[in-house]
Amino acid sequence: MPEHGIGQSIASEVRPDGHHAARIRSITMCQPSTRSSVAPSRSPMRPEEPFRDHGDRRREIGMDAYDERTAMSAQELLDRASGLLGEGRHEAAVALVDAVLRSAPTSIPALVLHARCSLRAGAVRRARDTAVEASRMARGSQLAAVREILAECDRALSNNRLEEARTALRAKDPELAARLLRDIPQRQAADDFADSVRGYIAGRRLSGDALDTVLEWLLREELDQADDAVQRLDFVAARTAVDRARELDGRGSHTAYLEALIILRSIHSRPARSTQDLQTAVAELRRAAGLADRAAASTEFRQRALQLRRAVDAVLRRAEAAACRQCADALIARHNRLVETYTGRAISPFEASNARRSWAALGAEVARARRQCPAGSEEGRRLADLAAAIDNVQRQLRGNV
Repeated sequence: MPEHGIGQSIASEVRPDGHHAARIRSITMCQPSTRSSVAPSRSPMRPEEPFRDHGDRRREIGMDAYDERTAMSAQELLDRASGLLGEGRHEAAVALVDAVLRSAPTSIPALVLHARCSLRAGAVRRARDTAVEASRMARGSQLAAVREILAECDRALSNNRLEEARTALRAKDPELAARLLRDIPQRQAADDFADSVRGYIAGRRLSGDALDTVLEWLLREELDQADDAVQRLDFVAARTAVDRARELDGRGSHTAYLEALIILRSIHSRPARSTQDLQTAVAELRRAAGLADRAAASTEFRQRALQLRRAVDAVLRRAEAAACRQCADALIARHNRLVETYTGRAISPFEASNARRSWAALGAEVARARRQCPAGSEEGRRLADLAAAIDNVQRQLRGNV
């Protein structure tokens, strides 16, 4: 049978399910051709196993074009590999680049692309080794691409070392962190951030913004958790996250801002039921005001911190007024009880001594309260009147000695 006829017979005998009929094999064996048109035989398969086109794997990794069109230029293969890399198919891209390098091992574009594939796959050391190999052979216009990929590799190595140093710092091992940073490639040694981290480890005084940048990097988990908890109005979780950040380093503007915000929101969410509650709230709000001022020194948090400080001040004024009012009421009530106890009857020298001590202690508390309350406020005037009444009683008691 002519060769053309064999091809027709084979084509007509392939079943839709992908299996070859027995007759195909007999025709192929009985009608050899000096220029075979039959595809190379595949490895034997069990009769019950469905036919698997091994070309699927080649297409999967991008090799079908190379196998089927071996005349495709190296540049076309590299272009296809670049496309595959852009799609995130690192294995497929590397397979095409390797095919080029097998026939042209000194191809600078192929070496550069191979380094980039390794870099995208996370094999930074391998990527840099390939880039260094390319740099030894690159000439002329090729140098720019090689320098670019070398810089990318060095940045990736720097980032890896920084992350390892960060882990060491979080484990409170600054010596290990310092050793890891010494491994950063020389061309990255002048990097501002890496230099700030070195300064932080060495205990050098950093500018406010430089310190904030380092602490944002070091405490990102805790700060993210606190931000998220504040958005959910979960102040317990927010406080827990901020406390963890403070255990590592509480100097950052972000930490100060969050802590001030948590204090303000927490006070809003809980009513003050006693003088002690109000006094505690006043103390916390004063601390929040200081924290807001510290955060306002930061470029990033300045506007938010100033707005927060205004909100804190407004609540603080109300809390201070309420605390002064409750304090004045309580002190006046104590004075009146003492008056009821000791006046209107003769008292013994022993009772007179007790009375003097009681009013002296009350007078000291009134003096402290007056320092906390604005002199021109209603509560300030009431406390001033109370102080005068206590002085009058004490003079009378001294006259009875």
